[in-house]
Amino acid sequence: MAENNKENLKDLVLPSESLADSEQLKKFVLLQVKRVITNLYKGQLDTISDLNQLYLCKLSRNKEKIPVLSYNDLSFWDVGLMGQNRKRTLDAGNDAIRNIEEIFQNLEVNLKEENKQ
Repeated sequence: MAENNKENLKDLVLPSESLADSEQLKKFVLLQVKRVITNLYKGQLDTISDLNQLYLCKLSRNKEKIPVLSYNDLSFWDVGLMGQNRKRTLDAGNDAIRNIEEIFQNLEVNLKEENKQ
């Protein structure tokens, strides 16, 4: 992934160092950060879904072995709780993206020349 981004940067930035190039680079970096954060919270959503399926499967397999009162206490994971966890994950991801966008508004981004030491 890092090598692919390096190639994209080479194609993106022109040799001159104008304000337009800086803005273009800033947009590119912000887009990559958004993509990474989005992948992160999509992974979290997949994990929540997997846990939900595992929980329901285990609960239904053992329903006969668990006394009714205990079973009712154990069946806390419902559609509402699943939705609440999904919403929190999405909200956290979207908040992170908004915060990073805010930070980027005050930055000027430039690439180092490869030949400089």
